[in-house]
Amino acid sequence: STLVSLIAAVLGALLAMVLLPFWSDLTEHDIGGLLTAADYAVFAVIVLVAGVVVGIGAGAYPAWTALKMRVTPVLGGRGGSDTPGGLLLRRILTVAQFGIAMFVTAMIVTIAWQIQFLKRIDYGYPVDGLITAKLPSGLGKAEVDSFAAALQTLPEVRSVARSSTSSANRPFAMPNGESLMLGTRLVGPTYFSTLQLGAQAGRVFDARQDGVESRDVVVLNRQAAVRLGYAEPSAAVGQFIRMEGKEVQVVGIAQDVRNGFTAGQPRPLVYALSDAAPDLTIRTNASFDAAQAAVTKVW
Repeated sequence: STLVSLIAAVLGALLAMVLLPFWSDLTEHDIGGLLTAADYAVFAVIVLVAGVVVGIGAGAYPAWTALKMRVTPVLGGRGGSDTPGGLLLRRILTVAQFGIAMFVTAMIVTIAWQIQFLKRIDYGYPVDGLITAKLPSGLGKAEVDSFAAALQTLPEVRSVARSSTSSANRPFAMPNGESLMLGTRLVGPTYFSTLQLGAQAGRVFDARQDGVESRDVVVLNRQAAVRLGYAEPSAAVGQFIRMEGKEVQVVGIAQDVRNGFTAGQPRPLVYALSDAAPDLTIRTNASFDAAQAAVTKVW
């Protein structure tokens, strides 16, 4: 019992070590970088002690029971001496074991199915070659601009854009005067070219004609144009709408993009220019590992 428990503990520890980088990527925290040699030593001791304790705990009662039994009858087997209660218990345990196995198998198939769905999901733009750098909130504009400019000089980097990770609701006024809240994402003028996201009508932001000081223009998606009262999204192009009490001009209708992993139709979204977006979206020319190493070195 102790041997089996120790083997299971060691295999569990090895599996945890293998999955640590993936878990760090998922939680966006470099957990491995925070651990020292002493932490790993303590972890190994905990694993071994836990394996021994669980093994002793699991094997103590069977060993105590076996010591009280005579060897010859035990080795001779049960034969047909099962009581009705014992037979019922064994049948219940057998059904429970099969039920657990079926449940675990179903979970594995479901997770594999979900992973395949996420790998084939269409976001509306090519996601391969994109890296998002979340910058600390304490950085000043000059520091962020310097970092973005330095990244742009790397051979592994094709383009860099400022953007906010999520959208925030902002007040808008419909042509009939009714007010409503629409999700608004702050982006830089190179955002659409970096994502390779085009327009369904009109145009999207262009660094050659839209600087970050051009705060009087916005881009809508189809759902936002419909919510603002336009029967056809293309009819909103060139129109002026009120955003947070000021007039802005709609220059285009962007292609629809999926909001993360959520199913269903895209939500209404307005794109507005800003140099205060906290994150950088980077499109690379190299493999992910090479690009990540180059970005980290510049940082």
